[in-house]
Amino acid sequence: MEERPNLTRTMEDAVGWTRDKYKYPEVLAKSCHDPHSYAVGMRDGRIIYYASAKPVSERSVLLLEVQLLEPTIKGFELNLNRGIEILLENACWFVDAPIGG
Repeated sequence: MEERPNLTRTMEDAVGWTRDKYKYPEVLAKSCHDPHSYAVGMRDGRIIYYASAKPVSERSVLLLEVQLLEPTIKGFELNLNRGIEILLENACWFVDAPIGG
């Protein structure tokens, strides 16, 4: 079993470990350890605002405390209380503090 480093030492250690292990972009890796305000732009043009993320695999991530500008798809309102898992291949960009901070 792979030994996980002491992630309580510094935020940089934690972010670097997540970035390297899951091959996440820097901002996404940071959002896994530093709850704040983030956004991701999806290929379909939607922007998802979220407060933190949880690694799932190299291909996907669970975004938590999510806000969508259009929380309905084909007439169905989405319940995002437990977050939303996205495939990273559908993400175009990630932003830290999209509204300022």
